[in-house]
Amino acid sequence: MRKKAITFVHILRLENVSRAFEQGRINAINQVSLFVEQGSFIALLGSSGSGKSTLLNLMTGLDSPTRGQVFYRDVEPVRQSQWCRIRKHHIGFVFQSFNLIPTLTAVENVQIPMFGTGLSAVKRRQRAQTLLDLVGLSQRFDHMPSKLSGGELQRVAVARSLANEPDIIVADEPTGNLDSGNSKQVIDLLESIHKDKGTTLLLVTHDMEIASRAEHLIRLADGSLVTGSQPEAAHAL
Repeated sequence: MRKKAITFVHILRLENVSRAFEQGRINAINQVSLFVEQGSFIALLGSSGSGKSTLLNLMTGLDSPTRGQVFYRDVEPVRQSQWCRIRKHHIGFVFQSFNLIPTLTAVENVQIPMFGTGLSAVKRRQRAQTLLDLVGLSQRFDHMPSKLSGGELQRVAVARSLANEPDIIVADEPTGNLDSGNSKQVIDLLESIHKDKGTTLLLVTHDMEIASRAEHLIRLADGSLVTGSQPEAAHAL
């Protein structure tokens, strides 16, 4: 049986959110209403061009809706400075392309989100080493990204996403650049973090096999939630 969080607060909530581009000629997201419960594991599933990335940007304040409202813990951030604080302290990101700085070692890359948090250099390195050990890279602390495999690069990215003990991890196609073996290892790692720490996990994918591992599923097509999805699976309002 999967470990559940004790409380079920709506950590993210969208109400009738739409996003249009080119002065309204392109509707990337159409009146989407959904919520993400604290401690849940949700997969956002859709084909290329379905609007997944746009929706993800709206959910994390990287973009603003043309219409509708986005809430974090039932509070609507109205300024980008508010979203910046939320992302810095409460949201960890894992990207398809790893997004590591090539001139920094693994342990230095993991420390990046910790700058500005008040931690000393010693504490930052200690925490980064602990996180790299958590993802199975205790022997790779001082390796440059060019010396790491694809799977190792993504595990460094997962460690970095945990730097500030986020409430939610957003993983955007985290296995897109990995082979099947490394893909499984990365999804296993993200799922174990979700279970062990109760961290909310929002995983964006076009792979149904990966999406099937989530507790809940949101299907997106042409910028809209797919009709006919089970409400309990889609968290549609």
